[in-house]
Amino acid sequence: MELFHALPGVGRNLHDHPLVNLVHRTRRTVPPARANHGEIIGLLRSTPELDGPDLHIIFVDVPFPNPVAPVDNGFTIGVSPMRPLSRGALRITSADPYAPPVLDPAYFTDERDVRTVLSGIETARAIARSSALASWGAEEVAPGPDITDEESLSAYARTAFQSCCHPVGTCALGEDEVSEVDSEPRVRGLRVADGTGSHVLIIS
Repeated sequence: MELFHALPGVGRNLHDHPLVNLVHRTRRTVPPARANHGEIIGLLRSTPELDGPDLHIIFVDVPFPNPVAPVDNGFTIGVSPMRPLSRGALRITSADPYAPPVLDPAYFTDERDVRTVLSGIETARAIARSSALASWGAEEVAPGPDITDEESLSAYARTAFQSCCHPVGTCALGEDEVSEVDSEPRVRGLRVADGTGSHVLIIS
């Protein structure tokens, strides 16, 4: 296939918010949510020196399926980095427009995202153990209360996560050679069609 325009950054800026779940079993029945399952949300800093929140904590009224053991009654606390540094890629596989692309989100390939999640897990565990929730008799099932060392928690984060359903496009904005759009913003010699959440952005 003939190359029309060389721009190596196309498709290489894919990022999403991975969600790491702490699943709890409770003695009491957790009442169903009134509207959305995640009705309690917190935004916080993983470290005090940051200029704004980089961590998302969400409380869900159901125990998510987990790799440890099934839970019939309980709740989930999800932890997600809101400013992830890991970058994946979306690549075409053929000149055929109907051929499926190759999608690689590359979750947690930047170690800083793992450290952010570990900070969130520490906070989520403190909340679950707080006196305000004591009457629920919450017992952490996944990853489990015995999983406390950094290596094991990092392994759990890297393997027991899901998409938080916040994928963004791959079209980077900047002045370097891998940015498809400059700071004006002007497309560098091509037309871009890029997904942003549930919308599609077309620039020509």
